[in-house]
Amino acid sequence: MAYGRNRQLDGGEVISASSLTTIALNAANQSAGVILFFEPGHGAITSIIFNATAITSPPTFTASLYGVLSRATPNTTIYGSGTATGTVIPVVGINTVTLGTPYAGTPGDQIAVVINSASAAAGANATVGTRVSCGIGTMGLPYGIQQVAGTWSAVTAGMPCIGVVYADGTISTGCIVPLSLANTLPGGTAGTYYVASVYSSTISRVCNGVYVTVRINTGSDFSVSLFSGSGASPTLVGTAVSVAVDKMFVATGGVYQIFVPFSASLTLAANVVYRFAVNMNSATGFITFVTATFGSVAHRQSYSGDMYASVGTSAGVFTDTTTAVSPIVPRFDSETAGGGVMFQRGMTGGFSA
Repeated sequence: MAYGRNRQLDGGEVISASSLTTIALNAANQSAGVILFFEPGHGAITSIIFNATAITSPPTFTASLYGVLSRATPNTTIYGSGTATGTVIPVVGINTVTLGTPYAGTPGDQIAVVINSASAAAGANATVGTRVSCGIGTMGLPYGIQQVAGTWSAVTAGMPCIGVVYADGTISTGCIVPLSLANTLPGGTAGTYYVASVYSSTISRVCNGVYVTVRINTGSDFSVSLFSGSGASPTLVGTAVSVAVDKMFVATGGVYQIFVPFSASLTLAANVVYRFAVNMNSATGFITFVTATFGSVAHRQSYSGDMYASVGTSAGVFTDTTTAVSPIVPRFDSETAGGGVMFQRGMTGGFSA
């Protein structure tokens, strides 16, 4: 598996809704898909992945890679001389369709992924997730597409929930295929750590705070604490300022990003496990705080690298879920020497570990 262990989720990638937008593939001229670029560095495309949220006696579906005719419209040519296609009888949950022949494209090839069934009907169909709302609002590329009554259109908001899988196991950038989404609402009293993100880096880094993507509630004051150590009872090593909701801008509708600085910049050592934990200062919980759960660790890694979710008790005892991601992302200022990082005289800006 090749994935960005040191990658960070940016604000645009954080999920902001607890449900997928779906389409029922219940007629021959109804399809779902995504338009994306072929990426370098991961090998050939081996399969197509999607989430079926409901099933009714499903027929066999095809999933294929096509060229792109125009905006939101696939052409009629299947890549790989017609072999970049596969079949599946969908089940509820994550479905992976292996292509007849992996597609070894050229970086920059624009691809239309299409899921379709010529025999789908009202009594025999699959409902497929097409997108989920995210911090960026609308993805320019990749973006979801759907065919309804024979007409193709773009699914114009959020991140597409259909993607391709490369030979190294990586899911296409900008696509997210979660198994489930849940509105996790921290609440309680001061000193009770409910939700955290677990993260470790292969290089030493300086951290000055976290981004919390949330829709707050009236009175849902909170702060953030940093714990160090890989065991269930890590050591408290840093605290952030308390966030008084009555002094903040409160938006309506979806979630939004809040930057919470630590009381001082902290140097995080390489290969040490840290937990960035939201600590409620009141009994009033958030309105929206979405945790995404994936079908496997590999799927989660394609989305968030080595960052995953954890929940804790008032005694600072944590339970991790390596297939889930919480909307708490550390903000790093810089990298530091050490932790196995090697610098070479004459380098123009690169380094390796």
